[in-house]
Amino acid sequence: MVQEILCSCPRLRVFRGDKVNASVIAAGRPWECTSMEKLTVQFIFGTEKGVIQSEGVTSIETLDLNMDELQSLVFKQLSLLTRLEELDVSLLLYQSDNWIVRGLDFRVSKGLGTLEHLKEMTILNLSYTKQEMAVEDVLWMVEHWPKLTEVSGDLH
Repeated sequence: MVQEILCSCPRLRVFRGDKVNASVIAAGRPWECTSMEKLTVQFIFGTEKGVIQSEGVTSIETLDLNMDELQSLVFKQLSLLTRLEELDVSLLLYQSDNWIVRGLDFRVSKGLGTLEHLKEMTILNLSYTKQEMAVEDVLWMVEHWPKLTEVSGDLH
């Protein structure tokens, strides 16, 4: 449902949604909500242990994409939201014997540069996404998101 809303509502400026499997975004249509200013969504990625499966969700294996390619496609969708001021991708970590879920990886080496056109970004919430950022990644954010005033979350 999250993907369908983002693809079908061109005038949407604020969206606070639930989780969406990143593979649904990769297999879906481009987002139409390019005037989005505030977005809260849990982008769910499976790990090497597997992928969250639910009714109607395509697995990463079906799409023949690895995790980096899948993340790249999500970043590409986000990069279209050039008016975005607040991005909240905080994630409740789900874990079982079969899978572990992670969120978007905000490192330059993982495609952060794709988001260079989000010049209006002021707030970035990465809570519970277990980021492994380096100084290089923070410097990139400072340089490319000049209005950034708040970053929160687990930053290692």
